[in-house]
Amino acid sequence: MRGIVLRAICVFMLCSCAANAGGLIGEPQHPRRSAVQKWWKVSIALFAAGQAADAFTSWGYPEGNQFVASSHGMFGIKAVGIKSALVAGTFAAEWLTLRRSQKALAFAAGTNLQLAGVGGLVAYHNCRIKAEYYSH
Repeated sequence: MRGIVLRAICVFMLCSCAANAGGLIGEPQHPRRSAVQKWWKVSIALFAAGQAADAFTSWGYPEGNQFVASSHGMFGIKAVGIKSALVAGTFAAEWLTLRRSQKALAFAAGTNLQLAGVGGLVAYHNCRIKAEYYSH
């Protein structure tokens, strides 16, 4: 059952990314820049919060991703540093892109919100794993 739910979530995320990239979802014909900029700023905060929740719920537990795992295979300071660098790099790339073209604001906000959702889902998954571990 979990596999079906995860596949459905992945399909939804891919479809929403494709729709957002194709212009089906996003900024209207004559958006108010200040409103779109506010959503972009909110999406940055939500993206950071989703990644922080993922890191918080992963801290001190075995890490499946060997790229971010410590030498003992645990999620620790190395993983937090890598995740922080990736988040900061995403923000920097968006900021540099948006300095040249304000048309990408809605796309960037949508992408950030989707990544915030992924971080929240991973944090939820981590909590479920912990609950199962401690219930036995």
